[in-house]
Amino acid sequence: MPTDRNLGNLHARIAETEPGLFKATYVEETTDGEVHPAAIPDSHIGTSSEGVRMWVEEMAASMGYSGVIWE
Repeated sequence: MPTDRNLGNLHARIAETEPGLFKATYVEETTDGEVHPAAIPDSHIGTSSEGVRMWVEEMAASMGYSGVIWE
């Protein structure tokens, strides 16, 4: 469930670390330019890139991010 907060965008990368295993890593970047790495986990692992991407985007929205920028 999205919050009323706007933390800006979450920057993330996704890579296949092993055949069939995908890992998203990210760092929180808020609209005030501060980075708060303890506020969120630093990665998410799953068996499909689409599933990992969807999880990160849903997590970001629920925490108040306006979107995810995939690098």
